[in-house]
Amino acid sequence: MAFLETGDAALPPAPVPDDLPKAAAAQEMTVEQAMQYALDHHPLLQARHHEVEAARARLVTAGLLPNPQLVMDTQSPIEDPDPTQLTTRVEFTIPTGGKRRLRKAAAEAGIQRTRYALARETEAVLAEAADAAIEVLYLQGLIELEAQLSGLATQAVEIDRGRFKAGVLPYSSVVRLELDAANLELARLEAVGRLELARIRLTRAVGRAPSHPIAMVGGLEVRTVPPVELGRLLAEAEKSRPELAESRTAAWEAERLLALARAEARPDITLGPRFRDVLRATGDELGARFAVDLPLFDRNQGGIAESAATLRTRCALVDVAELNTLGDVAAAYLELSAIQGRLEYYQRHVAPVLEQTEATIRDASVEKVLDPGRTADLLQRLVKMRLEHLDLRYFHARLRTRLEILLGRPLEELQGPAGPDRR
Repeated sequence: MAFLETGDAALPPAPVPDDLPKAAAAQEMTVEQAMQYALDHHPLLQARHHEVEAARARLVTAGLLPNPQLVMDTQSPIEDPDPTQLTTRVEFTIPTGGKRRLRKAAAEAGIQRTRYALARETEAVLAEAADAAIEVLYLQGLIELEAQLSGLATQAVEIDRGRFKAGVLPYSSVVRLELDAANLELARLEAVGRLELARIRLTRAVGRAPSHPIAMVGGLEVRTVPPVELGRLLAEAEKSRPELAESRTAAWEAERLLALARAEARPDITLGPRFRDVLRATGDELGARFAVDLPLFDRNQGGIAESAATLRTRCALVDVAELNTLGDVAAAYLELSAIQGRLEYYQRHVAPVLEQTEATIRDASVEKVLDPGRTADLLQRLVKMRLEHLDLRYFHARLRTRLEILLGRPLEELQGPAGPDRR
């Protein structure tokens, strides 16, 4: 998915609506700009970048040899007039069993794991920012739609009041229509409060302080979902999902740590030259020291068993990650296709009828067309279907954006033969 390069200076402040709480002026962004801002400024991603640097530092430590040890001691007789002896030795620890190589391999696996963890966190931040941005767009559209429907209901109330005064319609029908109009206005006011909460959620999702709210520009865009084979979709998800790569790398790291635990069972060798100097006399001595632990009691069996259990756990978690991530992708695509079918039916068959119905209610001579007492039922059905259409557009935009974030590319690129891996 392509993101727009943008800075704070390029985003003008948006005016605050009259019926919203008077807070700081909101900054306008598109969905792409909100996602790009989250990528650039979210503190969680910055923390994950530092974790990658820490993993690289552990690789440097893993490749180092133990420092040699310099020991100097003196021995002076108390009663005898013998000279003082100075003993000096330098001891070098030589790792055995390829421990240094295995530590470096485990550290390299740890670097890869933290990189995939960063990719996973990046995806989660993008998904939250996109979902919050689309929710703000939905609520902005909901407030606008409910304002239109409230005006339409007010006009219908005036029509039925005239019929009541003419003795054509009972008062109960007028009251029912008035209550419907009041409910629409209450729903609009409720959506205004929800919009403020959604903006706070969006502000937090992109990594900004609540004192700098964000407003969205544009509307809910319904882009037709191209037909993609489910097998192709799952194959692409298996290549691109960071959860799968992270879990597999974690298993690879556990395998390296198990090999290191087995190598730790082999004792290291300590050796080095020794020199004893008899001060102000002859008799200096030169020798060597060789030391090694005898693995009679501790052969690192506990560490080996723990590492083996960790490896089995992480291998099982690979299967869990495959089930969850591939299942999420398949479910999102199938649900998105179902919603698109409903939207297409709405556009072909329902939208023309609703537009004609709304035009009829707005017509000045509507009392000559509509039967007395039927205006409330007609208005209720119109409101219900218009709100359902907005909900469908909202769910469609959420699912499509989420699916493209999961796959790391637009759905249009998955049509036709499989392309090269762009990771």
